[in-house]
Amino acid sequence: MQLTQRLSTVAAQVFIDALPNNIKEALLTYSAEIEYPVEVVLEMAIAFFLDLDCAGFADCRTDTPGAMRERIAILEAIIRQNGITVPKLPD
Repeated sequence: MQLTQRLSTVAAQVFIDALPNNIKEALLTYSAEIEYPVEVVLEMAIAFFLDLDCAGFADCRTDTPGAMRERIAILEAIIRQNGITVPKLPD
């Protein structure tokens, strides 16, 4: 299997055709609104699902949720050990 850096137009179309109509229509509408190819919009949607801070797969952190929870637990332990006060974020 050949890996690529971008989702191909053909692969994106196959995927989009398999989606429920409301999701398909939303992707196509958004793609037209921002004037980006639908495969880019689909890639961004998946990357954003994996990492809220990413703009695409190139800067997406694809750690598993378990690995991310472990890193958070380590950081929280270090914060407690060093008596660091972390301000609460507004809701």
